[in-house]
Amino acid sequence: MRRAALLLLLAASLMVGQAPSSADLLRLTDQLDAAIKADDWLAAAKLSASLKSAVESARDQSLASAGSDLADTILTWLPPDTETLLVAQQPFTIEAQDETKIPSTLSASRFYSLMLLDGAEKQEFFKALTGRTLKLAAVAARRFGETADGEPGGGLGMIPYQGCGVYAFAEPLAESMLGRPPEDTILGHRVWTSRGSENDKPDSETFFTSFLKPDLALVCNSRDFFQELVARIGLPQQIRALPATLPEWKQVDRSARLWGISHYRNQLVMAMLVSGGDGVEATGITVEFGTATGGARARMLAKSDPWKMLAEVPEFHGAATSHEVSPGVWELVVEGKPDVAMFAAFALMGTLGFVIAL
Repeated sequence: MRRAALLLLLAASLMVGQAPSSADLLRLTDQLDAAIKADDWLAAAKLSASLKSAVESARDQSLASAGSDLADTILTWLPPDTETLLVAQQPFTIEAQDETKIPSTLSASRFYSLMLLDGAEKQEFFKALTGRTLKLAAVAARRFGETADGEPGGGLGMIPYQGCGVYAFAEPLAESMLGRPPEDTILGHRVWTSRGSENDKPDSETFFTSFLKPDLALVCNSRDFFQELVARIGLPQQIRALPATLPEWKQVDRSARLWGISHYRNQLVMAMLVSGGDGVEATGITVEFGTATGGARARMLAKSDPWKMLAEVPEFHGAATSHEVSPGVWELVVEGKPDVAMFAAFALMGTLGFVIAL
């Protein structure tokens, strides 16, 4: 009877994913049942923690697999002139900011996948989502350095860009989380608009929030980008953003916990983003965070080493190295050291276009 109850609890824990046919999960369940029968509560507590971890791992694997398919779908939605795509496809929980906690390179870089969600609704929507599990967070962007929708830009913080974030949750969300009825409708989608900012100029941007599905939220800082994206949903095969023929796709590991790709359409913008500027003649970049060592890896297609100057800056404390992995492909590897995590996320996200102006 106890074992049946434990299996029911196991099944309930896995409802957000697909229940795995794993011998390890059943073995842990049997061991936990045996420990309870023997009144060995210390062993039972340890086994319970192990079982919980195994269940979460199985759930995350299931959700991550679905997330890869969703990322492919999102690529078909994006406008053809999209320059950058950042995808966090390993499930994670939205947490309240804790300034006393030293972040890992992965957690520091996840901030960038949540920045649009955090910017909308005066951060109240983000706060209401604390504790929720994201299956996938994808941010697409274009026109870096240009003002969004012609509005004033500049200031301390993120440089102007047009972007949309697609956020897939493990469970459906209620519209009541936004606290009021929507103010607008765009191509049949109910839209909540709010003023906010990703820099120190208050209320300098307009954010557009909508639900594509009960578990799928869309947040954009550009009405044009929002409208172009939703207009492409469900349409037959069309010109895709960041087409599969781009050589950058051969350099990115899409099984990474968080990965990004950018194709430099504008060489003037590239010169602003890349150390060495015009001299390296870079055409694109890929990044991965949460590598096996807990750090990051980036590859850039360029005429000469674009990482040499960056790898030698004091903020990396010797934890970054660069080398040419194949002709014209230069790799930067950053070790997963706590004292370089924030700078690694800051520097590599900058090369994708998400530059923070100081």
